[in-house]
Formats: sequence, C-alpha cells, structure tokens
Amino acid sequence: MLLAPIAYFVMLLRSPLVTPVERQRVRAYIPLFVAAMLFFMLFEQAATTLTTFAASRTQLDLFGVEISPEFFQSVNPFSIVVLAPVFAVIWIKLGDRGPSIGQKFATGLLLAGISFAVMALASSVAGDNLASPLWLVGVYVVQTLGELFLSPVGLAATTVLAPRAFLSQMMALWFLAPAAGQAITAQLVQATEDASDTAYFGGLAVVTIVVAFVVFALAPWIRRHTDVRETS
Repeated sequence: MLLAPIAYFVMLLRSPLVTPVERQRVRAYIPLFVAAMLFFMLFEQAATTLTTFAASRTQLDLFGVEISPEFFQSVNPFSIVVLAPVFAVIWIKLGDRGPSIGQKFATGLLLAGISFAVMALASSVAGDNLASPLWLVGVYVVQTLGELFLSPVGLAATTVLAPRAFLSQMMALWFLAPAAGQAITAQLVQATEDASDTAYFGGLAVVTIVVAFVVFALAPWIRRHTDVRETS
C-alpha cells in the first residue's frame, strides 16, 4: 500500500501522455497526498486504537446513561450531518477569499494531530483510572472538523489536478491515501506495542502537527503550481 502510490506518481511524472503543465500539477498534488495519507493514518484509528481505548480505559457512563464502546462511532457521522452544511455556507460566503487547497489540507491534518494530542492528554490525566467519555467525544468532533477540511476538498483537488489521460486512475490514487495510512498504522501498532497510550498518541500528534506546518509553508508553492481555479 505504501509502494503503490509511489510507483504511480513516478509513472505519472514520466508518462508521455502527461503534458508539462499537467506534470507541474501532479508535483503540487504530492504534498497534498502525503497530508491526506497522514490524516487518514490517524482518522482511521477510530475503529481500532480509539475503540480499544473506549473499551478498556474510558468510563462508560455519560450523564448517568450507560453507554457501550461502540457508541463513540456515532459521534463522527452525527457531527458530519450537523457541521457539513455549516462548512458549505462558509466556503460559499468566503469564495475566493477563503483558504487555498494547501491551507485546507494543512488545517485538516493539524486538527487530526490536535485530536491525538488530546488523546495523549486524556491518557496522562486519567493515569491508572478511567478517562471521562467526554474526552473521546471531543476527539471525534475535532477529527470530524479535520475531515470536513480535507476529505471533500481532496476529492475536488484530485479531479481538478488530474492529467486528462488519467482522470479515473487519479481518483483511484486518491483512495490509496487512506490505504497507505492504514498500512503505516498497522506497522506502528506492532512497533510500539510496549509504549504507553500517552507516548503513542503523543508521538503521532507531534509528527503530524510538524508535517501540517510544513504543508502550511508549502501552500503558496502549491497554489502557484496549480494554475487552475481552486475549488472547495
């Protein structure tokens, strides 16, 4: 899953079917893909490490109501239903004054990193006790905000920046981002088996936040090298 997108980007950059302008757009797409890969590396842990945390280290009592670990999986879809129209209105009102594609990707990745920083804090505060369920609810809401910054924008950017000869295949490449992210997670979980929850979540938070600021720094370059009208 890690090698497939690398091989595909090499093919796109070398293909005679890709024009020089399209090749420039593909290069600008690479940091966006990396940001998406790292975002989904954290986001897709909702059903793995975060659910394990919910089952073993969280008080399963919310405002006097007994809840199951699976309850937290409903926070993300509920938040999307509530927040997606808000984001749509904001982007429409901002128009060209809104953040660029690169800035939106960086913000989404930053929010994912912050969500794991919150998880590290929750683990540290709880210590040997059970953490409040509100920690996880907050984490899922923050991740949903990140998803709304990155995921729909990624679909639009992939369509806009794709070489004409590879429109459908570029969309398939986009869906390799979560696959590659989950491949990294699978290796990380095994490599950090003996690490504490605080160290695990905190380490991933630091790496992700650092990369998010790198993408923020690259955002003007990405904008210059995508000589098409940016879409939200």
